[in-house]
Amino acid sequence: MIVQQLKELINRSIVLPVSSAFSGLTVPDPESGKFIRWKSDLSGLENADVTGQGAIGLPVSIANGGTNATTEAAARVALAVAGLADDNSLSGNNTFGAGTKQLFRGAVAFQDGLLTIASGAVTASRAAHVVAAETGTADDLDNIATFSVDDGALLVIRPDTGDAITVKDAAGGAGQIHLADNADHALSGDNSLTLQRRGADWYELARSARPASTLPGPAFESSELAVNADTLITSAHSLGAAPTLVLVFARCKTTDLGYAVGDEVLASSITSGGADLGVTIAWDATNVYIVQGSTPIYLHGKATFNRAGGTVGNWKWIIRAWA
Repeated sequence: MIVQQLKELINRSIVLPVSSAFSGLTVPDPESGKFIRWKSDLSGLENADVTGQGAIGLPVSIANGGTNATTEAAARVALAVAGLADDNSLSGNNTFGAGTKQLFRGAVAFQDGLLTIASGAVTASRAAHVVAAETGTADDLDNIATFSVDDGALLVIRPDTGDAITVKDAAGGAGQIHLADNADHALSGDNSLTLQRRGADWYELARSARPASTLPGPAFESSELAVNADTLITSAHSLGAAPTLVLVFARCKTTDLGYAVGDEVLASSITSGGADLGVTIAWDATNVYIVQGSTPIYLHGKATFNRAGGTVGNWKWIIRAWA
């Protein structure tokens, strides 16, 4: 009878195999919300926490898709993203893996930092900056120091409220700014400029508003050329190919026909129905040609509105060509 009772008791118990080297193991007291697992040193069983799904013990190792931590702060340290705050912003230097592609879902926002120009320069420390004049409301920006950002970094700059900042093109020195149209660019209002660091300098990638004139500066501009009757002028432009656009201007050097010194008249308007008046302009892959008649400067007087021949010594030709 006693043997039968013991056999029935053993049949209802958890037992180790005969070959097991363990003995004297006990089951801990029941604890609400816990499950039983083996201790890490295999000395017995213990109660352990479960996840919301009631399937995984805590902490879950990183190898098994967890954080190997039981607190938020410890999890960030374990995952090497201690700079990641609750609002998903980053502080300090953060590297996102070693792969060739990193995917971000949602919006990426860049918080502006205010920089005040000092002797024509500022030092960038983040991806977006508001630039303020050193004094007053107008200033020039010549250089942006590069030692605080990595090579290849992008930078968006915009002027402080009410300020007019002129970004100087290729002003010289480390951190100079190379603009796409090779000309200074004025920033005001909500206009912005996107730059990329390449080596020691910055290069324009985009701007939020185009200049008032979208025609870039000429790729070639001649020196002042003498105006002479019945003469062919040949001026090498060094563009390596025929220009897409050539404009020739007559620049007034001494007051003539009502035009002041420095006035320029487009040469295409200096023509006449006469057989030997005005000029003809031509070009090829090497040169620009000005074919001058007997009275090359023949135009309407600025005050008289009548056509007349100008004094050749009072004018100079200027050639401008675009590649």
